[in-house]
Amino acid sequence: MPGLLDQIVLHDFLVQDLELFTQPCRQRILIVTDGLLNFSPTDGFGLSRVVAALRTYSPQPIITLAHRNAANHNVTIAGVVFAVIGNFNFASAAVTVSTANYDQVWLFGFKSGPSTSGPGNVHPLTGPEINRLGTFMNHGGGVFATGDHANLGQGMGGELPRIRRMREWLSVPMGTEGNASARDRIDTVVDPGPGGLYEFDDQADSIPQRIYPNYRVTWTPTWTATIHPLLKMPGAPVNRTNASGFTNDMDVLPDHPHESICREVSAAVNAPQLAATYNAHGLNFQEFPNAASGTGRIGSEIVAFGVSGGRSVNNSGVWKPPVNPRMFGLISAFDGHAAQAYPSAPTRPGRIVCDSTWHHYVNVNIDGGQTGRTGLGAIVAGNWIPNAAGQKVFQYYRNIIAYLIPLNRRNCWLFIDLLA
Repeated sequence: MPGLLDQIVLHDFLVQDLELFTQPCRQRILIVTDGLLNFSPTDGFGLSRVVAALRTYSPQPIITLAHRNAANHNVTIAGVVFAVIGNFNFASAAVTVSTANYDQVWLFGFKSGPSTSGPGNVHPLTGPEINRLGTFMNHGGGVFATGDHANLGQGMGGELPRIRRMREWLSVPMGTEGNASARDRIDTVVDPGPGGLYEFDDQADSIPQRIYPNYRVTWTPTWTATIHPLLKMPGAPVNRTNASGFTNDMDVLPDHPHESICREVSAAVNAPQLAATYNAHGLNFQEFPNAASGTGRIGSEIVAFGVSGGRSVNNSGVWKPPVNPRMFGLISAFDGHAAQAYPSAPTRPGRIVCDSTWHHYVNVNIDGGQTGRTGLGAIVAGNWIPNAAGQKVFQYYRNIIAYLIPLNRRNCWLFIDLLA
């Protein structure tokens, strides 16, 4: 019988040998949108730039595109032809929306619910669709979700477990209300464009908004600041103990005259939501699960804050009033990997990322769309090339992929990926 040293050597050899046959799993990402949003490279409300950026993640993900309203059609993005699935339904899709077929679902919602909608009322997502996505999340699938101001996007995100609490899907005003509430809009266009006037198209210029990472700070005994993985740029340290460690952090996003807000759900903030049960559409479970550590529940955190400080802005001939300046939650995240697994689930719950607006992703804010401006980049030899801010934004997109990877889909057998 081999001695202890021989067993250790044998174990290390086997581990190294197995690593030769595994690699990071290619993420299977389903991206779904609706309404006026689309995937066209020539439309300001297209998502082609974000799709192209996601394809630069390594290993290159397998991306499926779908639209809930448009018919089946093809779209060419960066020279690659995608077959967009039209009239998509999460409950009856030909390829079942489950962790057996997808690792991540990205939701870019445009359509709203009925004018009287709210938690518990009917939304464009049917009950069976909400059930399917809720099960997907509880079984380890990662989800990204966003909308825009007011109730834009509520149709997809406003009733989903946890996601409904992590972002405001209903009430943030657009700024054209004609009363005092118009000043409560979230306006991140804080620098004017040409002529010194604040215009709607300033969202398409080269001046992004500044964002503020929500560092975790501990003392042992001196302070250590930790950056959230969603905002960590390549080469930057995770932990910092002096000023030199902060120079390469994610600190910009495209700006927009009317965003929404993201929310923290914790024992200190929105505690009743943290303790609530989700009981609708055939689902019944602790919405925010128990922590794997055995203490408390896992809620959501604000990853980054933004500043709403816009002046009067011209939006299609309507001058909106200046806003009430404030900070707001720009990105929220739920770390399901720190939670206990739900009964009968194959792994711990999936992670979730919510964003205040899809204007951080659509073409008009990235490359200028059809505004005559060039967004966070420039035209070089007929091609749009991202500038330093644009490159940071694209890395943020890739960071979302990395963060949402299910726990049981981090490493895969090499021959399985080759076969796929």
